[in-house]
Amino acid sequence: MGIVSLCDAVGSAHRDGRAVPAFNVVDDVSMAAVLDIAEHVREPVIVQMSTRTAKFWRPEVVLATFRAMTAVRQVDATLHLDHCQDPGLITECLQLGWNSALYDASHLPYDQAIGSTRELVRTARRMGADIEGETQPIRSVADLECHSPIEHAADLSAAFIEATGVCCFSPDIGTAHGKYDEEPVLRTDILRTLAARTGVPLVLHGASGLSAEALREAITCGIRKINFSTALKSAYLWPMRKGAAQPVDAPLELLGSIKESVRDAVAECIGVVRGGVGA
Repeated sequence: MGIVSLCDAVGSAHRDGRAVPAFNVVDDVSMAAVLDIAEHVREPVIVQMSTRTAKFWRPEVVLATFRAMTAVRQVDATLHLDHCQDPGLITECLQLGWNSALYDASHLPYDQAIGSTRELVRTARRMGADIEGETQPIRSVADLECHSPIEHAADLSAAFIEATGVCCFSPDIGTAHGKYDEEPVLRTDILRTLAARTGVPLVLHGASGLSAEALREAITCGIRKINFSTALKSAYLWPMRKGAAQPVDAPLELLGSIKESVRDAVAECIGVVRGGVGA
């Protein structure tokens, strides 16, 4: 057990017909909570940070914290930079020793997205690291009502995967970042087409709030990495909101409550992912 690459993590899940949970953390407290539960339930896990969070703490500090925390736990874990549009920051993180990054090329014209991603995949491979790909944006919940995946999305995504050599790919199938008012209907037809044509592990963003039934179908269709962010943010903030009404006496008391709240959220998310396996 120990630190594993993204390709190893999703590749193992792909062979077993399951999905590995990935959690966006904001600091050492939330990182420890994720690793604690992953160790307790003996589940491999991907620890992710947003570009903004990684810059806030500095990539070298995040890496040192991750290495120290995994060294004292019996857990398979991957350190991953989430949704980054800056190849320079991705290269910096991978050079330091981060395992992987999602290069979000959705802001670029399609042909430029292919070229930029392909070059970054080559750079990552030279450093023993991996790239998750994205070419259509995963939107926020606020934009979900007026959005549907583009025509020929499966064909464009399959061509992108084949041209770039990404380790795994994040398709736009109707999910979004944020808290759902009602559960979205997933475009499993896109998943089935991509899985059949490429054989590449697929990634589901915006999983917070999806049912075990929805995840079960997504895993059946080829999803091998499932991202949770909003669930952890809500759990992190809850003790502080509660503490505003009932102030705590010491910082460690609040941090302990935050850690316990995030642990509960992580355990629940892993339970939902496990509930979607094997169906």
